[in-house]
Order: sequence, then structure tokens, then C-alpha cells
Amino acid sequence: MHGRPLRRFLKDGFAAKVGCRQGRKRRPRFRHGTASCYLPDMHVMFVVNDLSYFAIHRHALAVAWLDRGWRVTLLSGDAPHGAPEIDPRIKLRELPFARHRASPMWDLACLRIILDAVRTERPDIVHAFTVKAVLLVGFATMIMRRKPALVLTFAGMGKIFEPSSAVWAKARRSIVSTLLRRIAKACSPWTTFENEGDRQHAITLGFACVTRSRTLQGAGIDPDLFYPPTETYEGKLRVLMASRMIATKGVDVYIEAAQRLESKATFTLTGLRYEGDSDAMEISVIESAARRGDIDWRGATPINGMGDLLRQHDVVVLPTRLREGFPRSLLEAAACGCALVASDQPVIAQIVRPGKTGWLLSEADSVHLVEALEDAITDPRATRAMGASAAAMVSEMAVDTPSIVRDMADVYEQATTSTLNNSASHG
Repeated sequence: MHGRPLRRFLKDGFAAKVGCRQGRKRRPRFRHGTASCYLPDMHVMFVVNDLSYFAIHRHALAVAWLDRGWRVTLLSGDAPHGAPEIDPRIKLRELPFARHRASPMWDLACLRIILDAVRTERPDIVHAFTVKAVLLVGFATMIMRRKPALVLTFAGMGKIFEPSSAVWAKARRSIVSTLLRRIAKACSPWTTFENEGDRQHAITLGFACVTRSRTLQGAGIDPDLFYPPTETYEGKLRVLMASRMIATKGVDVYIEAAQRLESKATFTLTGLRYEGDSDAMEISVIESAARRGDIDWRGATPINGMGDLLRQHDVVVLPTRLREGFPRSLLEAAACGCALVASDQPVIAQIVRPGKTGWLLSEADSVHLVEALEDAITDPRATRAMGASAAAMVSEMAVDTPSIVRDMADVYEQATTSTLNNSASHG
């Protein structure tokens, strides 16, 4: 037995071993859309920084797998303000994540939990999100003898890869890039990104492979929740910012602009607060602006209430200073018929088209934000027409949850096939 027959024998033998745990027969595969997917034997393990992120951005993906009969395990840090509701079919294990900083003691504890979970649960796929989770899962996989298929998702490149000339920032980027390259070499993961610019940047840095990486536009939005309003509104322009409550998202800029324009429009602010983050907005600043009447502070809005809130507004703002992945808040706002005002970044410019769907800010500061909002306030009818154009644009994009699920299923299929081939080639 030589050459191709031998490789086929080894591949089929390993696949049978994986698919026949505890005497079960290997199940066939079926076609779903454009992706070939495994039947109920598939077991996916998600690893995320915190439960709030998972509930907002990835819960729909997990539910899609559960509805196919797959098993889903979730390893997650806690939520910043209480545990959000997740599907009870998801097996949850807590990770003591130290968010926004390196903490050797807690990071080693997380690594040990991940190792134990993968060895005892024996998932077919481990899927990690955001840089820190990617690093920990990568380290764990590197030292395992039996490696599961590995999928790493970079939902934006994180603060580590933000441009900075500071010596420490450069050193940190260099260290993290080196570690990611070693993980890529040792584990041959599939990597996904939310915009093509991040994918190309990762390929240039050497921790993503051209043939094992893919751009998926966001995490998917639910068309049953996010759709345009059915009734027209003719009153004062209504402006909303929905974001994490951190300064670099532009919350401070938004509050300052609202203070200057308070009599010309209504301004609403909603989002999660992240305590312990050095960049977190002081709640006293937000509450003070609310007491003055500059903003209507709503706190955190549950995902199933965001569509209704967006349809009650005409303009959504994101004056971010961070390098964004594919901003979910802007996609949801556009789908609900809101005009958009956001920072001028290549990925944002795919959604915010000046004069058609909104305004791009050349600088993410209050001066430029006030100028854009004054332009929007001057002609409310034209602004609302931009919102209608934004909704029409999003309806033509493959950013809905079913589309993202199909694309991710295709990534999973290729990742598991690569793992079978690698295992077979190594005997």
C-alpha cells in the first residue's frame, strides 16, 4: 500500500477513530447551503473573554449549532454586570480571565482549565475569539498530543495592535505577534477576520495563512430583530450612540457634542460599562451629563430590545478611535433605517457612504462630530432618506445571521478536514 491509497487508508482510519468514540459508527455528512457539515456527533467548544461578549455577538452562532444537533461547550470569563441569559443547552465553564492586562497567575489558571476541558470534553473544534483567548487556546493546543481542529477569530485586532510609537506598545506588539506566529506554525489553525484589512495585516505579520484564513463580515445580525420602521416620524432629530462605555469608542466625544447641540436634537446613550478597564468611562461623568439633560442615559439595552430602540432614532453615532473589526452597532443601525455618523476607517467606509448613508469623520473629535450632526439637523428629511438608503444597502449585504452561519460552517468543515489530513500524515 503506497502513495495515495496509503494516505486515504490513514485518513479514513483516523476519521473512523474520531467518529466511533465509545463504539459509535462514523456518521455521514450532509449538505447545508454551500457548506458541508457534520451530523449530530460534532462538538464545538467556544472560548471567550466574557459572557456579555458571547451573548451579544456569538450566541446566535452557538444556537445554530445546537439546532443542528451539535453539542456546544462554552469557556468564558464572567460578565461585567451580571450573567446574561444564554441557551440552557450550552454547557458553561467559567474562566478566571484577567481582562485588559497580563496577569501570570490568572492566565496560568485559565490555561489549566482550558487544557482540562479539551482533554475531558474532547471537542471536535475549539473556536476562540479575541486576542487573549486566542493566545491561551493556542498555547493549550500546542502542548496537546491530540489536537482538535482550531478556529481563531479576530473580531478586530484589539488594543495591542493599535498604532503607537511608545516603546512598551511596540515591544508588546512584537511579543504578541511572535507568539501568534508560533501558534500558527504549531497548530495550523483556520483564522477568520471581520474585515479584509485585518486579514491582510495578519498575513503580513505571519500569523495568518492565505489559504487558511477568511473574512466574514461581522458576527451576523438577526433580520427578525433589525429591520426598518414601518411608520414615519417628522419631529426633532433623534441621535443615539450604542457602544461599550469606554473613552476610545468615542463616548466622551459624544457627550461633549450632545452638550453643545442639546437644544437642536435629542441624544440617547446606551451600552455596557466595563469596570476594571483603564479606558472605561467614569459612570459619574455619564450620570452628570444625564442630570444636566444633555443625554438620555439608558444603561445596557438587551439584544432583543435593540431593534426597537434603533427604530426610535434617526441617526446613530460611532466616533471611535479604535481600529474596528466590522462594527455591529452600525450594521444594526443601518438595518433599522438610521443614518450613520462614524470615524473614517476603511471598514467603516464600506457602510458609511458620505451623502448616501451618512457622514465620515476625518477626526474622531467633538468638533468634527458637531459639524456632521449640525449638517444632519439642518435637513432632517434628507437625513432620514439616508437612513432608508442605509437599510436598502444592508439588505443587499450577506451580513445576516444565516449567511454568517453558513460561512462559518464552511470554515469548520475545512478546519476539521485539515486536522484529519494532518493527523493521517503524521500516522
